[in-house]
Formats: sequence, structure tokens, C-alpha cells
Amino acid sequence: MHACGRAKSSSILSRRGRISRPQVSRLERPGTTRKRAVPYPRIIFASVQSRYDFPCLAFPRPRPQRLPDGPLLIASASPCPERGATRTKTVSPSGDGLFRHSAGVCKMTTKKVLIVHEQIGFVADRLPATFDVLKAWEPLTPAERDSVTAMVVSGDIQLQNTYLSEFPNVGLIACLTSGYDGVDVSFAADRGIKVTRAVEVNHEDVADHAMGLLIAWTRGLVTGDKLVHSGKWNGAAKVVTRSLSELSVEIVGMGAIGKAVARRCLSFGVPVLWWGPREKDGLPFRRVPDLETLAHENNVLIVASSADRSNRHMISGKVLDALGPDGLLVNVARGSLVDESALIERLRSGKLAGATLDVFEQEPTDPARWRDVPNVILTPHSAGATRAVLPKLVKQLISNLEAYFGGRDLLTPIAA
Repeated sequence: MHACGRAKSSSILSRRGRISRPQVSRLERPGTTRKRAVPYPRIIFASVQSRYDFPCLAFPRPRPQRLPDGPLLIASASPCPERGATRTKTVSPSGDGLFRHSAGVCKMTTKKVLIVHEQIGFVADRLPATFDVLKAWEPLTPAERDSVTAMVVSGDIQLQNTYLSEFPNVGLIACLTSGYDGVDVSFAADRGIKVTRAVEVNHEDVADHAMGLLIAWTRGLVTGDKLVHSGKWNGAAKVVTRSLSELSVEIVGMGAIGKAVARRCLSFGVPVLWWGPREKDGLPFRRVPDLETLAHENNVLIVASSADRSNRHMISGKVLDALGPDGLLVNVARGSLVDESALIERLRSGKLAGATLDVFEQEPTDPARWRDVPNVILTPHSAGATRAVLPKLVKQLISNLEAYFGGRDLLTPIAA
């Protein structure tokens, strides 16, 4: 075996149970400090990933067997980053974990991750075994709260600052979603907590959904479906709908989603204008100076902007009035961006032609709120949730967690 314990052979034990290359790591019996080689012909190693992180060493954790009257022996064939270290980990019967180096003893630490929102509880089963996962909807002891160093949240659900304060050692809030309006980034930054989110993972699917809502409302697909199912279609009168050629689209927010929506609009021959708080170079679309002008010049307003506390209700009653009685609102961004009460009032009064919404101010939204509202199509915040996207969201989430625990630059940090 090399000085750092690197194996010269991939075989640890022969099938007969006799020790072959490399020699088994040294074992320390309880109550002694002397190391001696102990042949253990019946031990069998099954490589599994560890739920523990050793700051001085990272290696796959084999599944150990208990010695008849002593501690556990764990051996690994992975490289050791500390030169001259003896790669042996022993766990005494009391459960205390020590990693024996020639230079000293390193205590075992864990990557404690808390899944905050039960809506994304499926993430717990998809995280690597190197993370010790806790769930906020299950009872937590004070010691467990103190041990949490990273949180996983759904960025569109409120993370209360008072709740965050109950976890004194959290250093990272990782949003599974691209939106992060549920997290007070400034509050987190003041406490030295970093925040990450998903970037350019589900924008194409959200854009597809936006176009689906636009086409469904413009061509009366939902109304036509109900007409056929109800038996009220008798052929006496032809159902006439709008044409996409009558539309001009304004997009609020020209990020990844906005650009993807714009490309799709152009493929349908629909002209595009946009507005955002900042100019962007290289866009082939004209930027309008303010939201009211944008709404006045077009008859479809698609909201694709990110949301934070500064732009709450930016789609106000005045903007909806500028959109007018022939206008359609499409929101696939965040419900907080739209003054929902003003929207409902204008739909009921006929001051706005229609609305198609995938997001709401409160989610799940109260169905009674929309029961008598005409000319709306509602979907349950599903625009970005596809079978193709979920693995990508989890993969990017894991990359941020591993970067944080590994002391590397985060993949998709949010600036405070």
C-alpha cells in the first residue's frame, strides 16, 4: 500500500476470505493507542457513498461488518489528499467517529441539508447519500436545527425570516426553482447566507406554456371543448374566433423566458415589443420606454419577468386599462407581479378582454375567487414542471450544494 493508502490492486479480499493486495488498513482496538495490523478474513466490503464528509478526506464509504468484540473497520481504495496519512477510519461501539491520520485525529462532520417546503419533498430522495437530509415538516430537535448548514427551498414559496433565524449555522439557501421571490435575499446576505437558484433550465417549457395559453384563448379552444362536451354544439351557427395574425405581443422581461417566447411569436408571424428595467444589447426587438406605453401599443401582454419585493403589482390597474377592452394578459412569471384584484375587476366589467394565468398571488389560489370571472384560462403553476425539466433542476441544485460544501464558487448565485 502507498504512503497515503492508495491501493495497488483493486482486490481487497479473495473469495476464500484470505487477505490479498492491498493489505487491510490498520485497526485500533478500544482503549489503546497502539496500531497493529489485524487480519480479518471474513470482512466483506460493499462500496456505497458516505453520508459523512471529512474535511481532510473524501472517499466512498464501504459498508463495514462489525468485528466480534471491537470497533468497525472501514477501508477505502480512493486517494488520500494528505500525504503520508494512514487511511483508516474506526467507529467505536459508542458510535463516536474518528478518522486516524498519521498527523492526528479528524472529527467526522456532516453535510446537513434541510428540505424546507413539503411541496418539493421529492428532492430528498434524489440527493446523493453524501448529504444528511432533514425535512422541515418532520419534528426537529434543537441539535438538528443547529447542525443544518444548507436549506433547499421552493423559491416561489415564502421563507419567513423568523423561521430562517432558528437555524444559526445555515450558510446557503438553494432554490430548486428559477424564481426566488419567496426568499429575502437582503436579509440572508446580512447574515452571511448565500442564495442560489435555477438558471436557464425550464425556460423553453415555460415559453411553450405561454404560447399554449395564448393560442388556447385566442382560438377559443377551451370554450369550444366545453361546447362539444355539453352537447350545445348544434351546427346552426359557426364558432368564430380571433386569428393570431390580429395580435401584437408585448413581453415584460427579456430574460431567458422572454427571449424564448419572442422566438416562438416570430415563428407565428406575430410582431414583438418588450419592456424591462434595463436596456439589453443584441436584441432584434424594440424596447418601449415604460409599461403603460407598452400596453397601449399592443393587444397581448405576456409577463415573463423575475419577481422581487421592488416590482410587486407592477402590472397595475393603470397598465391593464392601457391594455384595454381588446387586450389579453398572459402571466407565466409570478403572481405577485399582477394586481390580481384590479385584474378581476376589469375582467368582470369588460374593461379587459381576457387573461390566462399560470401563477397567482396566493398559491394554491382559492377557486371561489375565479368562479364567476369571465374569459379566463387558469393552470396550476405548471408551466415549468415537465418530466424533462425536473432532473435538470435537481442536477443544478446538487451542483450548488456540492460547490458550497466543497468551498468552491457557487454555480448560480444571486447577487444581494
